[in-house]
Amino acid sequence: MAFVGVYLLQLRDAANDTPEQSCEDLLTGEEWRLLWLSSSKKRRLPSTPPTLQWAYQALGRLGGWTDSKRTGRVGWQALCNQYRDRAPINLRCFCVTCKYSYCALPFLYLSHKSLNIIGGLSLVTEL
Repeated sequence: MAFVGVYLLQLRDAANDTPEQSCEDLLTGEEWRLLWLSSSKKRRLPSTPPTLQWAYQALGRLGGWTDSKRTGRVGWQALCNQYRDRAPINLRCFCVTCKYSYCALPFLYLSHKSLNIIGGLSLVTEL
């Protein structure tokens, strides 16, 4: 799990240093689209990739972060909660490779036109 912590630390630092930078600098196109579909209330994908700040906060929201203090900073506990309790997305941990494509968001893999989350939930979408 140490490599997960290192990756999240890199994401946090990049989001703090250059918040308006494209998230495609750290996430693949499939990863940010999958993160968008699982964390955003808008089901329509944006035409341009979101920012690193959005990606970092979206991962925090999946872990239960609500920005109650209005600082915009995601705590480590919220990021870790998604691995233990909620687990809809676990970033770069226990990566799964399938015959259709590879996604570095673990427990998630893209299979043709459906996004499958190992453990039950399946989202069908056109990427």
